[in-house]
Amino acid sequence: MIGKGDEFHQIEKLQCIPLHQKYGIDVVAFGQSVENPDVYYLVRAFNSPEECENLLEQFYKSVDWINGPRTSILNMIENSTNVKVWVDNPTVHSLRM
Repeated sequence: MIGKGDEFHQIEKLQCIPLHQKYGIDVVAFGQSVENPDVYYLVRAFNSPEECENLLEQFYKSVDWINGPRTSILNMIENSTNVKVWVDNPTVHSLRM
């Protein structure tokens, strides 16, 4: 939603990213676009497509997510685009914050 970028970032930083880490998801980078603070990115790394599917399923079905930041986050998302790109470890390392 317009004007919610800073609030979204705080929820991501304080709740969502630690929750990802709790479920074994490697968060490589995240944050607001430099051109528009209401546009957000989240880069996660997985060892295989199967690991990606399994970890994300565990995460999104967890009570921690459902009873935690899920509703707040979803209420602030107007559009969402997911892109999967498989790259080598040096490339992932170069993207780390």
